[in-house]
Amino acid sequence: MKKIYGGSDYHFDHFNVIKYDSRPYSNIEEMNEDIIEKHNRIVKPGDDFYYLGDICFSKNTEFHLKRLNGNKFFIKGNHDTPEIVKLYKKYGNYLGEQCSHIKIADKRTVLNHFRMMVWNQSHRGAIHFYGHSHGALSHLDTRCQDLYTGPNNFYPWDLEEQVEILSKKEFIKER
Repeated sequence: MKKIYGGSDYHFDHFNVIKYDSRPYSNIEEMNEDIIEKHNRIVKPGDDFYYLGDICFSKNTEFHLKRLNGNKFFIKGNHDTPEIVKLYKKYGNYLGEQCSHIKIADKRTVLNHFRMMVWNQSHRGAIHFYGHSHGALSHLDTRCQDLYTGPNNFYPWDLEEQVEILSKKEFIKER
């Protein structure tokens, strides 16, 4: 049965992100291979994978994209160049620079590279997945989640599972 996964901010070939995120790798080759291996262990070729930006920091983007399993859907990140966007279109479905609206487990879901405080239909139970912040923002009692894979030991997130968890959270109106 087809599954739905997501992730963001793999930052292939970005040496400084190892220090910045305190990633458990000694070099970029080790990081790249571990992330690809974990991605492919979870995401099978027929599964859907939503990637919320910032894939790579080198001219090796195509090499890495070709190695990742799944039907890929991409949101542009702040580090994604026009050349990377062309590769997103070549190796998957490019959803754009801003937010995209999809349904996961019959739940309206808003995707964006950046976290939003409010999103379309948030007061009616819509879920929000984002990237960019590398796990640094608190989720409090909101129905949103950062898809940076670091807190998940660099495995992609099971989005159906996350929608189920987030759907149980109560909407809190800010005053």
